[in-house]
Amino acid sequence: MTPLPQRFVRKASLATLAILVLAGVCFGQATVQLSVSVGPPTTSITVSGQSFPASDTITITFQQHQIGQVTSDSSGAFAAMLKVPAESVPGNWPMIATAIDGTSAQANFLVRTNWSQFGFLPNGTRHNPYENVLSPSTVGSMTVLFELKTHTQIYTSPVVADGIAYWGGNTGMLFAVNAFTGKVLWHVSIGFSAIGSPSVANGVVYVGSSNYSVYALDARTGTILWKFPTNAGTFAAPTIENGIAYVSGGDGTIYALNATTGQLVWSFPAGLELFASATVANGIVYVGTADNGSFYALDAASGALIWRYVTGGEIGTSAAVANGIVYFGSGDNNFYALDAETGAMVWQRSIGYTVASSPAVANGVVFAGGGVIYALDASKGTLFWKQDVVTPTSPAEANGIVYVGSFNSGKVYALDAGTGAELWTYQTQDVVASSPAVANGILYIGSLDNYFYAFGLPHLSK
Repeated sequence: MTPLPQRFVRKASLATLAILVLAGVCFGQATVQLSVSVGPPTTSITVSGQSFPASDTITITFQQHQIGQVTSDSSGAFAAMLKVPAESVPGNWPMIATAIDGTSAQANFLVRTNWSQFGFLPNGTRHNPYENVLSPSTVGSMTVLFELKTHTQIYTSPVVADGIAYWGGNTGMLFAVNAFTGKVLWHVSIGFSAIGSPSVANGVVYVGSSNYSVYALDARTGTILWKFPTNAGTFAAPTIENGIAYVSGGDGTIYALNATTGQLVWSFPAGLELFASATVANGIVYVGTADNGSFYALDAASGALIWRYVTGGEIGTSAAVANGIVYFGSGDNNFYALDAETGAMVWQRSIGYTVASSPAVANGVVFAGGGVIYALDASKGTLFWKQDVVTPTSPAEANGIVYVGSFNSGKVYALDAGTGAELWTYQTQDVVASSPAVANGILYIGSLDNYFYAFGLPHLSK
């Protein structure tokens, strides 16, 4: 048989390739892409793939959980909007897409939760809804993962973001350490006494200082990016929301600063000293003051006064906003729940002590500290339980556990959120003035014994 001319062979080969492509035969290696590569459990994520078998069923798994199925198109591509399972534990894990014929590809997703502001979120609830390592059944096994001697008393509360823990010391030093090992990454002096608790957003650390300023620093290096004068020592954590840093100035002024540049957006003269962080929710800034026990609600965009409520004592703690109600305590021994939009009274409860800690709010319960710690019904103010944690710091709630330190005993506690029962305790060597943060199965807190502590389950030890 006479061979075909080479040009006909080439044309036939190209025609055959075109038919195979149209039929969905894959020649490239299958690949998977994720719309986001890091986030807490329940993160919504688009999983897309290419070069899989055409019109085939693709099963997507994560940490051995099947989280979705999708059919590839005629080119072998697919895309699916899925959620990272709520039970996904911290770590860098493969998201795996597998076809019926065994074709498979994967891309890693880092399960990581940040406690990046004093209140966890700008609304100040101090509630981490993503925690799934520590629970009432496991927390009793917590041990010290690391303790770091800092040569400075720690009054401020830590925050955790992108695998780094930050806190301030009584010598005016701001620290950044690896959140899992305690290795010091950097420390910067920005004052001469206890600085405020920091906040972290978009790779920047914001912190007030005794040095009459609020600072913005590069979160990875500690390089100062800008500072803004506040006319007095500022010890409350800045609250970051929608590109604005809201700062409670020690001069009694609320400042709204451009978080990128440090330029003043607006200011509001609230009166006497402001000791606690502002709370921001639904376009409103909430803050209490020592000025005749006044509690303010301000427009977050302009600083205009929306409403004012006057209590019978100084307000030295932050508020929390949940389900349309703003919660805060006062030096008049009362705890208040007001309509967040109007300032109208929802309920008020006397707890017999000056309310000396900011509340946590979770699952319809308010956890508030005075001389002891209380659990109150968030809708009515009725008492669920109280526990004799003398002079507690601001509580934190995560996965059914309330964490709190004691200014009196120097202990750190984990309490059952439903009953108040003591599940775990640790004795530090001095007073605990720092409020806890909980993220990725680790409890962080400082003490006046000059140590910064990280507690967790033994298998987390490195």
